[in-house]
Amino acid sequence: MTELEGDGSTAALLILYKRSNDVRTKNLIIENLGERREFESLCRLAKEDPSPELRQAAQNQLELKKSDTTDR
Repeated sequence: MTELEGDGSTAALLILYKRSNDVRTKNLIIENLGERREFESLCRLAKEDPSPELRQAAQNQLELKKSDTTDR
């Protein structure tokens, strides 16, 4: 699913994220959202996820991708 792009693929990833109880799966989805530059979704996870570890992972992706865009 992380290989798919286009209409609905990000929404499907977010549904999978919400339904999953596996931290490793959630981290992979966060990384994929970062690769896709899905800043709005990452911001929401960084603010609202109940897990401090996953909130931090989302924040890290935001910072990495922000520095990628400013380095160019």
